[in-house]
Amino acid sequence: MRSKLEIFFLAFVISLLSHFGAALNENEIVYENYTVNVGQVFVAKVHGDDIDVNVLPSWIQSNGTALFGIPQLQEFYTVDGKEKVETVYLGENVYATITFLLKEKNVCGFEESVFLEVYQKKDFSKYTSKEISDVIQEFAVMMDLKPSDIRALPNKYLNLYREENNVVYGDEEMPDDDVLVIVWVLSCGDFGEDEDLVNTINVVKNNNYKFRITQGFLMDINWASDEYLKKVDTIKLIETTTLASLRTTRRADHPPKRINSLPSYECIQGKACKLSIPAHTFIDEQPIETLQYTVYPMTHGKNFLDANYPMMEGVPLENGAFDFRLEARDNMKQAASAPFRVVVKPELKSDYSFVTLVDKEIKQINGTIACKFIDRLANVLKLDAEKIRISSIQAGKGDWQTTINWSYLSYQTTNQCNTDSIYSLKRKMSTKRGNPHQTFVKNMGQEVHVREVTLSLAGLCNSTSASTDSTSSTLLESGKTTSSTDVKPREKEPMIPSYLLGIIPIIFIVVLLTILIVYCCMFKKGGKKGKNQLDYVTKGQPVVFPNELATDDDTPSVATPMLVKDERPPLQPNLEGTTIHENPLYKAPSVARTSISTTNGNLNTASTFRQSNNANQRLPPPYSSP
Repeated sequence: MRSKLEIFFLAFVISLLSHFGAALNENEIVYENYTVNVGQVFVAKVHGDDIDVNVLPSWIQSNGTALFGIPQLQEFYTVDGKEKVETVYLGENVYATITFLLKEKNVCGFEESVFLEVYQKKDFSKYTSKEISDVIQEFAVMMDLKPSDIRALPNKYLNLYREENNVVYGDEEMPDDDVLVIVWVLSCGDFGEDEDLVNTINVVKNNNYKFRITQGFLMDINWASDEYLKKVDTIKLIETTTLASLRTTRRADHPPKRINSLPSYECIQGKACKLSIPAHTFIDEQPIETLQYTVYPMTHGKNFLDANYPMMEGVPLENGAFDFRLEARDNMKQAASAPFRVVVKPELKSDYSFVTLVDKEIKQINGTIACKFIDRLANVLKLDAEKIRISSIQAGKGDWQTTINWSYLSYQTTNQCNTDSIYSLKRKMSTKRGNPHQTFVKNMGQEVHVREVTLSLAGLCNSTSASTDSTSSTLLESGKTTSSTDVKPREKEPMIPSYLLGIIPIIFIVVLLTILIVYCCMFKKGGKKGKNQLDYVTKGQPVVFPNELATDDDTPSVATPMLVKDERPPLQPNLEGTTIHENPLYKAPSVARTSISTTNGNLNTASTFRQSNNANQRLPPPYSSP
């Protein structure tokens, strides 16, 4: 068992060692490692109040609790072209070792990057490092990004940081060179119609920021090399060189390039809108007319424009300002795009509409089909296409049908609705029940095959028609139109269409002539039958029937004339120069041979044989009375 003295000695030694270790820990130097890139925010926590702000690098500032800094391109350059490292004191023997990365990490690889560039109101030099850090933090929270993914640069450094190939969307006027720009990679590849991208644009736009969306590549250069200095010295020259020097050498086939901006356009609500694409908007090694052009909406979901070089066409159904981008894509699927804006002016709404049902799905009714529908109506109905207005395009009775409501401006003014012209135009298209005329369907074509045309009246046109006839009937309609009552005054819709008034007399005359011809044919046929019977009876050739024979002659001879089952006309003798009375073969029957038949009660007279004109036929022997 240890003595108390030994225990006391061990406790003293342990206490002495602990105090000595604490003294050693207080004098130990700790290093914290940091890496930064061009324009990336640097934030380090301060560990003590023994920091001398006068010895901090020029790009770092302190607020007492943390150090902030945004290193720029000039901070990365070294004479030997090697990686640069700086050490910054954080207090209480803690140092920050900052390594400047020589190249920006390219998250898109060999694909193009889509950059979102947001321009601030003041110059870069007028912001403190803390203020720039706060701006980056604000955008990180707003866009759900990491602060390390965002870069803050003066505007003049953008062309050193990334190579711009195309402006997808945004303001055309570039701000001053020293303006602060917040930039980050929005996506890789081509700018699509992703919902998240559209929402990001709307957030930036709603906060009244001036911004641009560009396509290009991150600069693949070493910031610490002489290559960077050459880039700085020649940046102005590069911006004014030809297209060949601007294009990247990463690909054998150069992508299209936008060289001019598209103008702003104006359209009218419901009217066919046809916009021309300037010839020198894009240039490419491939002929411009062979590029594939596509229009994409930027800040709204519905797209009413189609691009068919050299035109863009469509029918806007809503008024307001709409932002689009026109994309030109070559055979290698490389693209360039140009943003533009369309301002749609409102149009006075008509109080009537022709409800046209066509056999085509609503998703297939694009801008080209809508404009073609207006052009066909104008051509078939002899109307002015500039006065045709489409009020709505909705799904029809089935998934494969679409209802198009349209009107003609000339038929309604502010105080008057010309219902006579409206009904007259409707009768040219369809019947009273809405069935389209075959000629109208054929002329409209299969691309917009018309299935039904009805009329919808409301407001002024409804009251005008109701005042002429209080007993108006409701128009048969599918119920797809809103805020309108479908009415058909009876006196406006005659029982017999006008185009049938000229046909009915012709039909009546044709029917009458047909009846007369049939009657005449029947009368003539009956006359021929009577004449034949009369001729047969009046030939004067008596015929002797079997019951007319004498009772004493049981066996008639072959010379006895009689009728058999199949009666045939008597043979006529072929005797030249003789008449029927001079026929030697004929002998008049005796008195007993002529009597009244007891079977039928008719007076029968024996007649002579009727000879045929056939010379080869043997004549019967002469008749001799019994």
